[in-house]
Amino acid sequence: MMTEFLEILKRAKTGLQMQEKDFDLLLSRKISRLVRAYNIVFRENEIIPFESMIADSVFYAAVDLLTEVGLYVLDTGRIISFSEDEIMDAVKNAPKEISIGKGRDIRILKHRKIEGRTPPIIFGGYAGTPISAEYYKPTALSYLKEPIIDAISHASISKVNDLVIDSGAPSEIYATRLEMKLLREAIKEARRPGIHVIGGESSSTILGDLAILNSDYLRPSDAHLIWILNELKTDYNNLGRVLGAADLGVHNVTLSNTLIGGFARNPEGVAIVSVANNIVGRLVYNASYHITHPVHMFIPGTSNRACLWILSVVGQALSRNTNLLSTGNVWTAFGAGTEIIFKEIAALSIVTTVS
Repeated sequence: MMTEFLEILKRAKTGLQMQEKDFDLLLSRKISRLVRAYNIVFRENEIIPFESMIADSVFYAAVDLLTEVGLYVLDTGRIISFSEDEIMDAVKNAPKEISIGKGRDIRILKHRKIEGRTPPIIFGGYAGTPISAEYYKPTALSYLKEPIIDAISHASISKVNDLVIDSGAPSEIYATRLEMKLLREAIKEARRPGIHVIGGESSSTILGDLAILNSDYLRPSDAHLIWILNELKTDYNNLGRVLGAADLGVHNVTLSNTLIGGFARNPEGVAIVSVANNIVGRLVYNASYHITHPVHMFIPGTSNRACLWILSVVGQALSRNTNLLSTGNVWTAFGAGTEIIFKEIAALSIVTTVS
């Protein structure tokens, strides 16, 4: 893996040079052409498309997008390019299943087929939501006590006592280590000693991430997050996260928040970029699995019709054409104490599970 990653770093320094605004326009225009060329159409009354042609079209459009546009590196202003052979090799040779967690809490995260009978793995937690340190442990414990939860992806710490945590400051290191310390205490009290953890949610830069990349905080059966920036971009901060975790056995998990109404344009374009992000996660970051999280510019949550359609199409595209392991993000628009939040969770869970 290291030799391959050194090649990625080389391309980040020697690839085609371009201004960021020019890359954004190139990507946006290319997406517009691909949506038309592959005849990809979003229909609001068909949240789960039943025509496999749509899923396949989105997949091959994503391959075309990656081969023709590549991945932009903010620090160097250069493009990491990929051949179609490299892309197809990455998606076909990725492991179909991985082991996460330890002991009695071990789970097997599998590549699922459309309408497959294999039960999905369920992650619990606030998934990066910023909260004060005083609420971190009790909220984590409330999830860990639920038997249905297979793994934990909890909140980020935004404030400790009167100190507001600043990105890239020493306080980020403190908050990220405190996050793991409180999480371990909650895990012990819940008697889930081997549960799989996505850690470093409080780390907005490489500082916090590097501070927990040892067995006192993250174990080989755990994971840390690496972002794919909007849209189809990376930086040395996130490439550094890959290098920092190399040889430690910690799972790399990639996350993308492709924006409806941004450079990816409409739901059809966001579906294409989301598939491309899943591929980049494996191809560049050596990710064990990916978190797909489409975002609408004007509608909160992932439970709106456009985001539900994207999650379904992306899930089907990856299930039919790759071995990649991908998860859907249940991100509700309404909060605790509302009746509609249950309907949001149900809709998102149904769509992602059957797709």
